[in-house]
Amino acid sequence: MEAFVAGFAGRQGCRRGSRQVSSRVGMVEEERHFVDEVEVFGMPKAVRNYVLVECAEAEEVTSGGLILATTTVEKPNYGVVKSVGTGYRYPTTGVQVPMVIKPGDCVIYGSYGVDEVSIDDEDHVFVSQDAVLAKVNGDYKATNVEPIYDTMLVRRDSSTEELGSGLMLSAKAQSKPNTGTILSVGNGRLMEGGEFEPVPYAVGDRVIFASTAGTPVKFEGAEHVLVRVVEVLAKVE
Repeated sequence: MEAFVAGFAGRQGCRRGSRQVSSRVGMVEEERHFVDEVEVFGMPKAVRNYVLVECAEAEEVTSGGLILATTTVEKPNYGVVKSVGTGYRYPTTGVQVPMVIKPGDCVIYGSYGVDEVSIDDEDHVFVSQDAVLAKVNGDYKATNVEPIYDTMLVRRDSSTEELGSGLMLSAKAQSKPNTGTILSVGNGRLMEGGEFEPVPYAVGDRVIFASTAGTPVKFEGAEHVLVRVVEVLAKVE
């Protein structure tokens, strides 16, 4: 856990400008804070199915020691949960959708539906629970990833770097394959009636997924992708 959350001061990667957050925020605790440089009293607290995440720090130095320019720093899509809402109900059935995320969890979230905000000069995001892809239980390693609902963690197959003639491809000419092996799966999609639709794949299955599917993540230098069940096109041997 310590290795995952270390270095959260000095955020670089999540803030892109001011956002209007009042519709998603309730105020608790009579404390003085600044939300996008606007003074408020009480720390923002997420409502409904929203989750407030304090962003992880972006890597500014490569493994070889090269210092990256600010514009080339890869922006992280994970962090520590600061507050969560109370959930919501399906409008057609009234079934309560519970919050499976809690404060203190380390989570990975997708790149869509994210509202970025600065709180006390630290980068945060508001994201719906539907956009949270996985929890990381401990150090930031693939073996510690716990996918949420119908999400799966897939280790992407390695790119072929050498042609049959022995000619090596440049990094630019290589394309990332859309195949990989499932390492972990969620407990399934929550249906409007309250039951779960099981994930039709198992750990160890090799799958083909859509070229635009999922959220790419790296663990210890290896390429992985978090994909949802509907983004899988086929199983292969």
